[in-house]
Amino acid sequence: MDFPTSARCGTSTTTMRYGSACSDGPAFTTGCPTIRAFGFEIAGDSPPYFGVRGRGTANLLAAAEVDVLPRLLDRYGIDRDSSLASWLLSRRATELTIKLMPEWITSWDYRDRMS
Repeated sequence: MDFPTSARCGTSTTTMRYGSACSDGPAFTTGCPTIRAFGFEIAGDSPPYFGVRGRGTANLLAAAEVDVLPRLLDRYGIDRDSSLASWLLSRRATELTIKLMPEWITSWDYRDRMS
């Protein structure tokens, strides 16, 4: 399989290797499958304000090893015999799954106060 060998995060580049030394199974690793920090926020830009934000770590896993795609097709009601599903599944050998592991999450909801 041809996989990327580096990832760019901010101004630094991390060299990765493909291996299965960790208990999570095959993953892109820099000695461990963890890619340091990530942050997220899911919120609207207009009132009433509500949302969630957090930070954590992430692993890059070969999609063929994790097999998430068929479950996503089922979840979103996409027929596995459709042309979209066939196309997505045909690319599985070169796809990656990002496993997000939040370490800190907070939320806010001002809808009651702002209505």
